[in-house]
Amino acid sequence: VLVGSLQDGFTDAFAIAVSGQTAYVADGAGGMKIVDITDDTAPTITAGESIETTTGTSEDVLLVDQRAYVAAGGAGLAKYEPGNVASRVVYDTSICATKLTRVGDYIASVDIGGVNIFGVEPGGALTPVASESAFRRYRGTNDYSIRLWLGIDAWGDDRIVVANWDSVDVCELVDPAIAGQPDITASSQRIRLPFDGGGTTVRLANQGT
Repeated sequence: VLVGSLQDGFTDAFAIAVSGQTAYVADGAGGMKIVDITDDTAPTITAGESIETTTGTSEDVLLVDQRAYVAAGGAGLAKYEPGNVASRVVYDTSICATKLTRVGDYIASVDIGGVNIFGVEPGGALTPVASESAFRRYRGTNDYSIRLWLGIDAWGDDRIVVANWDSVDVCELVDPAIAGQPDITASSQRIRLPFDGGGTTVRLANQGT
């Protein structure tokens, strides 16, 4: 039976995580909201972001050591100290972070551009350690398949299961030295296009590493 409800103050309540008597809500374009559920017949918002103050869109929320980590869409992955929406720190992901999970000592975020793995430092800061890029995926014809990377969950301490629209993928966390599957890395570059139309050709060279 329905016990209580809070129907004001939300924009797009997509996901929720609870610690004690506090609920952290990923409120889409409205950012992250903190809800007191001590009185479950009358929950109340105690703090929160708004469309004007948030970054990206809050798609999912994960609690680790009482800190809230939010998949913030195109903004990447946001970290909040317990109960403090003003403590937001944002970390880059591939394109658009949508879901999070805890796997072993790491946080994994699924992204429209792939999967990102972050190490969790003692103070809660995140360190990017690995990624699985959608751009490495192709069918036998070498035509790139469409991958939306919409869901993720952990399986044990070293496996990640990903819902990939037209498939379900299982990834293993391994030492990068033995992965045998190098990432493509590059510095940011600015490409100037002719102002009066036309195109610019860019050449990438493999330097052997």
